[in-house]
Amino acid sequence: MSGGRAALAGAGWFPELEDETERYWEERVLPYWHGVSVLAREEGESLRLCFELEPGAAVFNVSTFERVAQAGANLAVNLDPSHFFWQSIDPLAAVRRLGDRVGFAHGKDTVADPARLALDGVLDRTAWRYATVGHGHDLGWWRAFVDELRHAGYDGPVSIEYEDPLVDARQSIVEATRLLVEAGAAAEVTL
Repeated sequence: MSGGRAALAGAGWFPELEDETERYWEERVLPYWHGVSVLAREEGESLRLCFELEPGAAVFNVSTFERVAQAGANLAVNLDPSHFFWQSIDPLAAVRRLGDRVGFAHGKDTVADPARLALDGVLDRTAWRYATVGHGHDLGWWRAFVDELRHAGYDGPVSIEYEDPLVDARQSIVEATRLLVEAGAAAEVTL
């Protein structure tokens, strides 16, 4: 796992923020999660705490997770590929890198608007949206996702998370379940 300076979420062009971000990590983030890790371990050796990697939080990508993971072996990731899609992070590469630190997985997709992305980029929330599994990435991609999870040693659920503004919740869950079952996650799909 890597160490090093803290990564900035969208603010790296302000040099003073790099120093403040590093100070925040050293004085707040790392001590806090070390303490929480110790408390969790005292409650139960098998208890894992999972970070859902999403911008806006100190731990928002693989590199920031690798840094905080040094605070405790019981810290893991709730891997939601939809958060990676819109950031142009490859979820399959993330699973390979994280390995046994994947503690939980979500089934949720993302649909991008290429015309909006070309003008406004990924930081503009209107250039993409969360979607029903299969609406942004096809069955082949989801098969690869399930395969990567299994190869990494993950044998837990792929939990469907509904956030699609264009598909009724019930229909979204039915569609996502069907696709994930076909992708090979039949025993792992939970609602």
